[in-house]
Amino acid sequence: MRQIGVVTTSRADYGLLRPVIRAVAETPGLRPELFVSGSHLSARHGHTVDEIVADRFPIQARVPCLADDTDDARGVAEAMGRATRGMGLALAEARPDLLLVLGDRFEMLACALAAVPLAIPIAHIHGGEITEGAMDEQFRHALSKLAHLHFPATEAFARRLRQMGEEPWRILVGGAPGLDALARTVPATPDELRRRFGIDLDPPPLLVTLHPETLADLPPEAQAAVLVEALTAADRPCVLTGGNADPGGGVIDRTLSAFAEHRPDAWRVDHLGTAAYVALMTHATAMVGNSSSGIIEAASFGLPVINIGDRQTGRPRGANVLDVPFDVDAIATAISQAADPAFRDALESLENPYGDGHAGARIAARLADLPPRRRLLRKAFVDLEIAP
Repeated sequence: MRQIGVVTTSRADYGLLRPVIRAVAETPGLRPELFVSGSHLSARHGHTVDEIVADRFPIQARVPCLADDTDDARGVAEAMGRATRGMGLALAEARPDLLLVLGDRFEMLACALAAVPLAIPIAHIHGGEITEGAMDEQFRHALSKLAHLHFPATEAFARRLRQMGEEPWRILVGGAPGLDALARTVPATPDELRRRFGIDLDPPPLLVTLHPETLADLPPEAQAAVLVEALTAADRPCVLTGGNADPGGGVIDRTLSAFAEHRPDAWRVDHLGTAAYVALMTHATAMVGNSSSGIIEAASFGLPVINIGDRQTGRPRGANVLDVPFDVDAIATAISQAADPAFRDALESLENPYGDGHAGARIAARLADLPPRRRLLRKAFVDLEIAP
């Protein structure tokens, strides 16, 4: 039985990994075992490890790394150190046959680093992408160079990996696994949303998520202030979800919470869960903020998205996305445009550029058919042929 270690550090990556974990569990000869770290273990971020427990996936180890001071750059650096140490101890004991990681988070990179001296092969999902406005850009490319197998979402991302010197046989274009989750999720009903969170879908609200743009000149508190002023000007119901554990995330959460406290038609929810989130993507007027789900998953719903700032700059996007700067008038105008029924109607035949919803099966099939360990671990760098 091949043991596939899966690292999950937040509700965001777990929502994408869930269909992959299920596909691995359903594949003969493979067994997933989860290494849980990051905000999953944080009460402030909803203690979302409880969702993993409810799904009954086997948890091999819990690796705490976040502290109360993770809201600043020094705290993030210290959390990375704790994650590497804790993951090293966990991996040395469990010795999985391969470690599966996803995306671009600092906790994910720290956990992957621990696998290198232990000679545990690494597989990376969502490599080759670009997000120019966040430090995650560097973490993602670093993960790609650590990895021995790659599962990019599109051929364009696969080309970037080859440009980085990765051998073509190591790369399989699988699509975005988040689209698998959409196909398998039964959305919460309006009554369930009302009962659990007090959220009313009549009229349809805005779905708002703002993460810190960590490489911006505008500080996080100012980013949040601009968004709040634009939401006030738009004067529409809104559901505000919690941000991630980046520097500045705490001040953004506090600002959005204060905004929601003074509005009976605004609901602040740390963690919706997949069924409720899918329901809101189905019924919302538009998504507002800078979440990757606005770029990747929202197109499958024909959901208009107001993407603010540069955090997602470099990622392909559908016609449903309206890109705006951190400017009150620009955001408010884009919300009005997105709420126009004619704009929504024009998205009826929109195709999602990130795949067909079968990434999990492709990834699991590749993990079941690995080359010999020695060949997998010894990486060659493929130089580009450059004309003189």
